[in-house]
Order: sequence, then structure tokens, then C-alpha cells
Amino acid sequence: MPEQTFASELKKNVKNCTFKVIANPLKQWAVKLGREIEDLLGADRLVPGNEDVCILIGGDGTIFHNKGSVHGAIFAIGGKQSQVCQANQENWGEMLALVMKGFKIDERVALNVKVNERDEGWAINDAVVHSRRHNFLKLALAVGNSNYSFGGDGVIVATPTGATGYAYSAGGYIIGKVPGLMEVVPICPYMRALRPMLVPALSRVKIASEEGNADLIIDGQTIIELGSSDVVSVNGERRVKFVELPSKNKKITAVRL
Repeated sequence: MPEQTFASELKKNVKNCTFKVIANPLKQWAVKLGREIEDLLGADRLVPGNEDVCILIGGDGTIFHNKGSVHGAIFAIGGKQSQVCQANQENWGEMLALVMKGFKIDERVALNVKVNERDEGWAINDAVVHSRRHNFLKLALAVGNSNYSFGGDGVIVATPTGATGYAYSAGGYIIGKVPGLMEVVPICPYMRALRPMLVPALSRVKIASEEGNADLIIDGQTIIELGSSDVVSVNGERRVKFVELPSKNKKITAVRL
């Protein structure tokens, strides 16, 4: 059983690694597993607010929803469909046992998001400007010193973490672990007027909708209504820490299929 693998390694471990456990309260299995892991760790290893590792249980959305409460490196347990979580309900014990043996920090690109230079939050996966009423948008897009105008449904700015999600479905790249990149993906641009772009993470991306009628969606969690005078600004200067576990695939690549 997964808890036996973890418990066995926990007994052997002499490192004073501290933890915080956050479970999605809307998922019964996550709440149950959270309590189980807390019992296995014991009170001495639970140091919320000053944890080395934050264990998030529930799925990718649980990570995005609780990212503001995380202080340590993220280790997440989700379902088999999760793209960001390092473990699932079947192998969490084995994966956590590896954490107890020692782990590296995977420092990933994250996005700072502003509207009219006002901070609106940050994203692990993506920031999306999308048509609010399913209408055609006239969009102005600036990527660094390059400017574009096109019609379409919106624009996705995605991190390498988020590149396997909405951005990939919209025709973007799988970035993998190429360091220091993010991607800009137009959503259904008219006549394919603009292709997805890989850009340095330090680039500043600005997006505006000529008529308004658009929403800004941050990590699928926060929705902000945009008007015609609003300008969304995104850059990848922020970093977020994940627990890095051994992987059979060491290849660093960026591909578009």
C-alpha cells in the first residue's frame, strides 16, 4: 500500500524536512488522504508558514487555487489526468518516499499579471485574455518591441508548466524544461494571421481588446472583466518552486506537433 512505502522511508529518514498539507475540501478522497499524511508525518514535521515542502492534494486546480498560501516547494497529488501534479492517488506513497530521501528544487517560470500597471495576481500555468460573449475580438498585441494587430477569440500567455494545457490545445508548443521561456498563443486568429511564439520569459507582453468585451483569466481561477481602455501586461520574471523528482526523461526540448 502507498502509505506503507512512505511510512517505511519516514522512519529511516534523519533529515529535518518540514511540511505543510493542503487538501481540497471539496474532494472527499483528498481530505481523507490529507489527514492520513499528516498523521504519518507527525506534529513535529508540520510547520505551516515555514515549510520546506507544501503537499497539495486534489489536482492541478488545487495548486492554482492555493498558490498564495504556499511557502515551500510544491509537491502535489492529483488524479491520473493531472498535468502539473507529481503524484496521483495510486503512487503518492512511492513519490513521497523519494522526497524523504532528498530532492532538488525545480524553480519554474511564473507570470506576473497586471491591468493598467495594477497588480492583479500571478500565474503558474497561464494568463488568458478571452472573448467574454463569444464574439470576435480586435486585439492589439505587443511582445517586447514587436507589435501585432489581429482578430480572433483571444490570447494565451503560458509558462512551460502551462504549455501542455490550454496553450497546447490551441496550437502552441510543448516547451518542456527549456529554461527562461514562455509562449504567446493566439486563440483562433482570423485566417491564421498570427502563429504561436516562443519568447524569453523576461519579455513584456501587452494585450488590449479594441472593443472591450473580454475577460482576463489567471490560472483558470481569477476572472477580471476588461474594458476597451484596459491593457493587460504579463511577464515571466516571477519564479515558483516545485519538488523535482528523478525522471527517466532528461531531454530538454521545445516542440510543436
